[in-house]
Amino acid sequence: TRGPLTTRLLDTAKAPSSTVPLLCDASPIGQLSASVGDLPSGTPFVTPIVGKPILHKSSVPAHVTTGYLEEPAVASGTDREGVDGWLRVWNYDTRQDYRGMSAHHGGVCHVLMADGSVRGLLDSNGDGFINNGFPKDSSYWTSDEVEAGDLELASYYSLNSKGEEI
Repeated sequence: TRGPLTTRLLDTAKAPSSTVPLLCDASPIGQLSASVGDLPSGTPFVTPIVGKPILHKSSVPAHVTTGYLEEPAVASGTDREGVDGWLRVWNYDTRQDYRGMSAHHGGVCHVLMADGSVRGLLDSNGDGFINNGFPKDSSYWTSDEVEAGDLELASYYSLNSKGEEI
């Protein structure tokens, strides 16, 4: 296959390949607003399982110009390092967006991992989402219980990060 995820990247990453999702169970979350090829307007579609790193905290430093559940945008001129640095925001205040995962099989979402294994992630609170570190939220997660921790699902902004300064 072609693309940015290579064996070399997986072999040198801090995140184990057994935690990197490739495919998973998903549910249609929207409808096409216009026809696309042979697909008519109104056809249901499924979101990609991984959106992008998004802010998982409702309170972020003043130099971050975006909010909760959005990709961080840091003010120009912000230092890279330190407690107010942009790298700290990316390392500590973001998580991967896995809201596209859906538990279809008795509360379990089957996920094909980069190492070839298939892992069943349990939606233990039945809210329809696999929580990988987000707080309770009336729109998505009904509790702040982590259902897929870092040893089950790679959740940081980069496969070379473990939520620490690099």
